[in-house]
Amino acid sequence: MNTFPTPKVYGIVFLLFAGLNMAAGQNIDTVCFNSAPDPFISNSPASGGDNIFTYLWQDSTALGTWQAAPGTNNTLIYQPAALTQTTYFRRQVSSASCGLANSNVLTVMVLDQFDSTSTSITDVLCHGGTDGAITINVTGGLAPYSYAWSAGGSTTNTNTGLSAGTYTVSVTDSRACGTLVYNFTINEPALLVASSIVDSNVTCNSFLNGGATASASGGTMPYTYQWSNTASTASIT
Repeated sequence: MNTFPTPKVYGIVFLLFAGLNMAAGQNIDTVCFNSAPDPFISNSPASGGDNIFTYLWQDSTALGTWQAAPGTNNTLIYQPAALTQTTYFRRQVSSASCGLANSNVLTVMVLDQFDSTSTSITDVLCHGGTDGAITINVTGGLAPYSYAWSAGGSTTNTNTGLSAGTYTVSVTDSRACGTLVYNFTINEPALLVASSIVDSNVTCNSFLNGGATASASGGTMPYTYQWSNTASTASIT
């Protein structure tokens, strides 16, 4: 025996047989990508004619060509399968004495797949700095999105003022289409260390033939040099 989740009552309104016309309505539902909507159930069974009816659920992705919906499609209740694109449904009723009639159309809007589109990381410029930043861009699901960062205090898609380290962000959408979790690492350069050596001493008093060379490591290249005599190269003479 088939079992169904508690069905949602949709506004199925039949265009009934001659003498019993009713206005057509419309229902719209929204589901996440690759998810199934709640079961469809009529709140207005067909009537008229000889009251002997055959039902057929149909679906369409373009509102032009209708086909038999997959699965068990000949009952009052219909459970659609998981959908990956917006799909339209209707229930067709037939009677040997009165022919065919179609219900109003149910529209199941399918959201785009919830995923990230791009990320960017800005590393710390100097050792011990706090100018790192992370940005993540997501799409699909239903906006607005919620961002929960492991550190930094941001509640948006951009987290700034970060030091070197590993950070995690969890992103959820407003339709609960899932949770995206990403880990990022912000790097920093080694501590800047500078030193200098004397290449040659002045040979005689008042001569200008001495020389020295400065060297550096760590930090962020390229390096700039500023000597007390206003020279700006690594070596001076």
